[in-house]
Amino acid sequence: MASILRNELLVLRTENKLEKMTVIQLRSLMKKMNASTKGTKQELLGKITEFLELETPGETSEVRALKRVQTTETTVEKSSKKVSRRKTTTTTALEVSSEKSASPWTLLRHKKPKPDWIAYDPSTMRPSSPPSEKNLVKVISWNVNGLRACMKRKNELEEEGSVLARLANSEDFDVLCLQETKLQEKDVEAIKQKILGGYSNSFWTCSSSKLGYSGCALISRIKPVSVTYGLGISQHDGEGRVVTAEFDTFFLVSVYVPNSGQRLERLTYRTTEWDPAFSTYLLELEKRKPVIVTGDLNCAHEEIDIYDPDGNKRSAGFTCEERTSFQTNFIDKGLVDTFRKQHPLAVGFTYWSYRSNARPQNKGWRLDYFLVSQGLVSNVADSYVLPQLDGSDHCPIGLIIQTEQ
Repeated sequence: MASILRNELLVLRTENKLEKMTVIQLRSLMKKMNASTKGTKQELLGKITEFLELETPGETSEVRALKRVQTTETTVEKSSKKVSRRKTTTTTALEVSSEKSASPWTLLRHKKPKPDWIAYDPSTMRPSSPPSEKNLVKVISWNVNGLRACMKRKNELEEEGSVLARLANSEDFDVLCLQETKLQEKDVEAIKQKILGGYSNSFWTCSSSKLGYSGCALISRIKPVSVTYGLGISQHDGEGRVVTAEFDTFFLVSVYVPNSGQRLERLTYRTTEWDPAFSTYLLELEKRKPVIVTGDLNCAHEEIDIYDPDGNKRSAGFTCEERTSFQTNFIDKGLVDTFRKQHPLAVGFTYWSYRSNARPQNKGWRLDYFLVSQGLVSNVADSYVLPQLDGSDHCPIGLIIQTEQ
């Protein structure tokens, strides 16, 4: 009986009929589920959603994933009224105020989803443990959209409670790459004293052409062999966009690629000057050692990487010119997108605009990447996204890679 009812509800949801039902009709369904009939329409829809997410005995993980996929654009928005914990602990699909609530990134949100796409959920889709703890290096990359603002956003002025300190505690990374720090040179020393005291090696580059703009950093517990800044081309190096650290077996490049601009005023510069110059720079590094490139590359490469592809064809970060340049200058030159390699069908965003409250609805873009040389692909143990970490309009991404013996 339960399986028949579940199938009936799945059909109603797939055909977008649940939201069109009246409260009386929904309460009739709740009676069939042997559940409480109390609550508003939105609360009843939330209970039905939770019922459909429950595991069925003998059901495979793939089937459960497909059920999550069926939650599309018509997924119920969270109720404007809070549900009393005394009466019920259920929540609507997008409510994230308690630990038991569904997290927005676990819902497939895309305007043109393909049948086999699934939402990326780090709690279920990351390897339980790396194949070997020996010779592993963990790198985290994060566009913080202003480091001081990120630290102050939750009144985190001291290291012990800062979002970066908590990230270090939870991820225990070896190297942290930051983009869009928006610092001036005069601010760097004071900031270095406040964050991540356990990481003795830190390297910062700031914009000199426009103060309080752009900027990158690389913070490491492993001492690099050498560190360089920029591309070595004056016309590209005034905005503090590149830090390169040479380690024993690879180069690590933290980069903040120029945004093409709200009116695409820098599109030509980005695609015909910056991208080719950066590509040439990486190819020169590869002649010496394999390369890991990470940061905000300011391009959603494929339609799976953006919530609304049709609505953003002339938006910076998803123009045909930028996507073609990304393919031509990086992918076709042999660099591998590690997240997409590991998760070819996963919708996993890394950026959500502050406008229109995009993050709670998981209407985002994947702009942040780890690209690696072909020779490092087999060494990648995990390439992942940390959407649960707040503090910026981007979330951190991670890479665990095994170095050579």
